[in-house]
Amino acid sequence: MSLHEQPDQSGEGLKQQDRALRYPHELVHKYGAKAGVLLYVATQLPDIPQVAMIVNEPGESTEDVLKRADGVPILWPRLFRSSAVVELYGYEGDFPTEEIEHITDAQARTRNPSYAGPYRSRREWEEWTRETVDDIRFSPRRMKEESRNMIEAGEKVDMTVFDLPDEINVIVAEKSQSRYFGTYIKHPHQDGFYAIAVTDSYSYNPRMDAQDMRRSTYVYRPEHGAQPFKGWTQGRVKDTPELRQDLTEVVSWHDRIASLPEMDSEWSYQVEFGAEPACLYQVRPFKPLAKANFKVRPMKSMIPMKEDIPPIVIGITPQKGVDIRVEEFGRHEFNNDNHKNLDGQPSMFYGELRQAWHSGELPNRQVTVCTYSAGMLAHNDIKAIRQADLTVLYRLIPREFALKQGEWVNVVSDGINVRYKKLPTQVFPRPE
Repeated sequence: MSLHEQPDQSGEGLKQQDRALRYPHELVHKYGAKAGVLLYVATQLPDIPQVAMIVNEPGESTEDVLKRADGVPILWPRLFRSSAVVELYGYEGDFPTEEIEHITDAQARTRNPSYAGPYRSRREWEEWTRETVDDIRFSPRRMKEESRNMIEAGEKVDMTVFDLPDEINVIVAEKSQSRYFGTYIKHPHQDGFYAIAVTDSYSYNPRMDAQDMRRSTYVYRPEHGAQPFKGWTQGRVKDTPELRQDLTEVVSWHDRIASLPEMDSEWSYQVEFGAEPACLYQVRPFKPLAKANFKVRPMKSMIPMKEDIPPIVIGITPQKGVDIRVEEFGRHEFNNDNHKNLDGQPSMFYGELRQAWHSGELPNRQVTVCTYSAGMLAHNDIKAIRQADLTVLYRLIPREFALKQGEWVNVVSDGINVRYKKLPTQVFPRPE
């Protein structure tokens, strides 16, 4: 879905918006989306806590950026983060993030006399710090070069990478003291429903975000507040009244931010945050708000289960549903030697959430059904959900709802519930 599309309020599919997404245009185009939105929120809502940070000015050298960070001062350890305009609506987790300690602290921790890393001497540490800023700043060049190499090797690439600028902004920020790191999305079709993922900040590594299955899943509803999501994963996070209070607080920031003059109250946002204490890390547009004018009865499993765990459904179909073909993927099936849907029929990605990261490579993919979604809301999870017109996230799909490769199904969703109806395969593919 592009920035100029939103689900039709009548439930008849997609229609063009009358206007583009509203955002703080001047700040975003000067400092990138990540920093631009955070700077705007800081000026409008100074009571929402953020870590101290700076972002490089246009034309400012790497040495001058680091000198300015020392002068503020931005305390150590520091996080070096990307801030690109394209991160406003895409490229989740694609640009690098790096944490660096002060050399004095790092050397005090090091007990190995044979240590030969970047903290071995001040000169090496300073050089590594400068290289880190440059690696982030010029990361689009590296991404383009990698894509060219892939093309030469006969592999498929996303050609939009060549539209990236050669240089992006870099944020230098103090590392948050929050005990927990989290992200949440406001459900675009259900009033007051927020899906929240929380993990331990001390073990969280941005470079390993995609592999982190230890997220605890919470949900916020106004009538109950923040609480563990029944039946979903509970990782290393200790559920406490203090954590629930902080989750309730960070959720309260969403509508305050979305209703600011240069933000868009007709969109739901993804928000990254810290908890214990609460701290704002990032705000990113997720999906346009929309409601269907029809209801879909939930599918009920006939197999006795200890808990009835309904899926999370994001996306609205026409009231009559959409006819699509199932393309089933196992854990290791996305590679350049395995091509599916070569005839370009309307398709459903069907597999685990961790495989859905590549679902954009599936031709004419309209629906994503994730049969197992533990540890959800990694960067790539958000990308997969955002890119699909309809996403269905099962904690673990009931066996009787299982679909098979090549089956045709009619799928109908009202943004809350979803139903599948298998269709006779002999009538497909349909004539153009």
